[in-house]
Amino acid sequence: MSNRNSESLQLSDSASPTGDNNIEYEPIGEWAEVEYIDLYNKGGFHPVHIGDVIDGRFEVVHKLGNGGFSTVWLCLDTANQRWRALKIMTADHSSDPRDIPIVEHLQREASPKQLEECHVAVPHEQFWVEGPNGRHLCFVTDVYGWDVGYWALYQDPVNERTAIAINDVCHQIVEGLRFLHRRGVCHGDLKPANILMKLRSLDGLTKERMLDLTGEPELIEIETVSGEDPQPHAPKYCVRPMSMEWCETFILNSVVIGDFGEAFHAQNPPKTTGIPELYAAPEILFEGVPGSASDIWSLACTIYEIKTHNLLFASFWGSGMRNLLGVISSFIGPLPEPYRSVYREQVFKEYGRYPRIPGTIPESQDQQSTGIEGAKTEPSTQNDDRPCHFEEKLGDERHFTRSVPNSEDLPLESQRETIIYRYPEEEVSMLADLLRNMLKYDPAERLCIEAIFRHPWFKRALNKKSLAGESKSIWTLGLSLSSLGAFFRRFLPGYANWRSG
Repeated sequence: MSNRNSESLQLSDSASPTGDNNIEYEPIGEWAEVEYIDLYNKGGFHPVHIGDVIDGRFEVVHKLGNGGFSTVWLCLDTANQRWRALKIMTADHSSDPRDIPIVEHLQREASPKQLEECHVAVPHEQFWVEGPNGRHLCFVTDVYGWDVGYWALYQDPVNERTAIAINDVCHQIVEGLRFLHRRGVCHGDLKPANILMKLRSLDGLTKERMLDLTGEPELIEIETVSGEDPQPHAPKYCVRPMSMEWCETFILNSVVIGDFGEAFHAQNPPKTTGIPELYAAPEILFEGVPGSASDIWSLACTIYEIKTHNLLFASFWGSGMRNLLGVISSFIGPLPEPYRSVYREQVFKEYGRYPRIPGTIPESQDQQSTGIEGAKTEPSTQNDDRPCHFEEKLGDERHFTRSVPNSEDLPLESQRETIIYRYPEEEVSMLADLLRNMLKYDPAERLCIEAIFRHPWFKRALNKKSLAGESKSIWTLGLSLSSLGAFFRRFLPGYANWRSG
């Protein structure tokens, strides 16, 4: 990483905490998908306008995205006419850049080419900018495309080429995590949103051609409650992030793991990480010690989501720890000690009562009680067939809607078809085995990254054992719904009248 300012590794000391003299802004609706504008105050976002040149070099052309701690801009590097993504952190968040030591460690361990080949994305360079809200850390990276979860939604699981690509992309993620673990680094926040698709080169595209792809920036005026000019602490307007579809024709079936804001050295783990609960291992949820095995749990959740387009541990009953534990226990059994006691104390501290642990037998059904309301000493044995739950979920009937080729002249309802299919039994068995052995309550029992890298499920994909080759049985199992409708309309004239009536 190039550091053009000699003090660039020092922590920002000019970031001020949010104070009582903040400027108040008129709210902008969620439809705009812009940053939280109240953070255009001391310690918050750096104000940016289209056409600004940051650090004397990076011309702002459009916005790629925004989050709670940063805005990300599509910029043209005027020094070499290359397209770059510029991530500008809030001033407060710049004061503790945990990812800098990790990124520099990785760059000492490997060349830029090795990092790219191993599917790991680190910034090309960093610098600081001074602004009305403080001192902001900026990262310069390649421009990447969709996150891998969004990419997966566009993949036809019945098509041979894309089915293989899905499995291959999962293997690339494993390869990237393997690279990190071999160098003593834990990612700490592995999830689809932090895994991005590579793009074929954008270099050579003029600004005019780029704006043809992205569309002109949509500007949304910022107004203060007082009616005063929002500048200098805020820009005159917010920029709505560009449409996700802008890079569709540039997407490659290749990924990079990025965002090392929660990463840590395996020998120096933090008390916890900021990973969302749906991807967090039990030791993170219940006051254990994060480590490389925590990444393995998150990797299993990520692979399942990419493959099936569904969250592994999402509950029909909504969010919350109890619902999450209910789903987890349906896969791998009730929460064991010491996590069980920690969870009970967490609930008691917040609600003043002890919970029943999902997956245990209610006290009314078994008198062997802990003395804690609604929880039994031993886990329930009602789900002795639980190891089959992975096979059940993966073996479910699935639906995928896709465009019908050459259907532009057909009625709108006939331009899309829904395919009913199942994964082949062999793949279900292999993937279930992989996930089951990655998702263990005890971190020491989870597969290590080397064993995952060599698992037969990935070899099946790499050997191109085609899902589409078995799609004849899939199509026999379930015709496309639109095709069935066309059949009935053609051969059963009364069908259309019955359907409309």
